[in-house]
Amino acid sequence: MDVATRSDGRLIRLLRTVVDVCIPNACLLCRAEPKAPDDDLCVRCRRLVLATRVDYCPRCARSIAPYTVHDGRCPRCRTRRVITVGRVRLGEYGGALADAIRMFKYGGHWELDRCMARLLADVIHTAPWLAQVEAIVAVPTCWQHRLRRRAHATTMMAPLVAQACGRPLVPLLRRISGGPHQAGLSDDERVKNIRGRFRIARGVTLNAARLCLIDDVLTTGATLDECAKILRRAGAAEVYGAVLAGVG
Repeated sequence: MDVATRSDGRLIRLLRTVVDVCIPNACLLCRAEPKAPDDDLCVRCRRLVLATRVDYCPRCARSIAPYTVHDGRCPRCRTRRVITVGRVRLGEYGGALADAIRMFKYGGHWELDRCMARLLADVIHTAPWLAQVEAIVAVPTCWQHRLRRRAHATTMMAPLVAQACGRPLVPLLRRISGGPHQAGLSDDERVKNIRGRFRIARGVTLNAARLCLIDDVLTTGATLDECAKILRRAGAAEVYGAVLAGVG
């Protein structure tokens, strides 16, 4: 763990303490209603967040119409190579879930790390492949992004997700360059844009390990598949994916 990550952790704990003191027992999203028991959200906000759930493909995690999955794949991922063996997601990117993610990633509400981690861990616990997973791996960011935005949502969630899933968090990947933003690119352009951006950590060899990659938002799956490709080349037997939200 680097100095920036330790600093972020201290800052987040301080921010969470300030929020708890200033608005004790208030929902972390609406800040108006009281939290539900053993939750960071009120009943209404949790219902709105979970309302974004729609059917999705268990292989690529893209939204699908009912009854379109055959042999574990939807029509889209039957015609495209998907490196991850399976994926889960909390919901479709929209509504209250998108609002919460934007607050967390861009709005400076880093105290949502625990809430987002709990939501992601809950969906991972529904995965039929969880028993096979030996470790959690976070999709990393690069130092340029850390300078611009200071905190990285997936990195903040990762230790809490791993703890909730009862698996170790292992820093197997490094992002070696930022590159152009993925927003606005086509599916094929996203694949080309992310290629070569990640590298296995120095000295790592994976002996048929089964790993779960976590990220915040999945658009085309290019980032998850690029990371999975690197892990497979290093010796991983299977790589799964879990995200908070999927775009389409």
